[in-house]
Amino acid sequence: MADSLITEDLLNAVAFIESGNDSRAVGDVKLANPAIGAFQMRRPAFEDVQRLRSKYRKRWFEELADDPAFQREMARNYLEVLHQDYGLNTLDDILAGYNAGPTAVRKGRIPESTRHYIKKVRARLTP
Repeated sequence: MADSLITEDLLNAVAFIESGNDSRAVGDVKLANPAIGAFQMRRPAFEDVQRLRSKYRKRWFEELADDPAFQREMARNYLEVLHQDYGLNTLDDILAGYNAGPTAVRKGRIPESTRHYIKKVRARLTP
């Protein structure tokens, strides 16, 4: 199901803020689950999409590293999962969920760094 909040413009803005649109970017490798790709997706987010979108159950997280189109597809799907399955209904809440995780948003515990992230992504959106 297409989601009117999740646009190509939004995906472009997220990729730019997350990595400068670098499909080979790797986050902090000291973390147990470093983020990878232009959208800096982490394994738990990938697994959420796998769990809630059956067509991805046979895909591997490591595939993201070498496939920019798959990175974009999974980022779109994760943003849609945040909206449709986790019930985050505003663009700000969806972005907060993408950055800090849906649990933080649902509990009202949005870090200041995430609030800055939302502003940066919104600033990249075409008016």
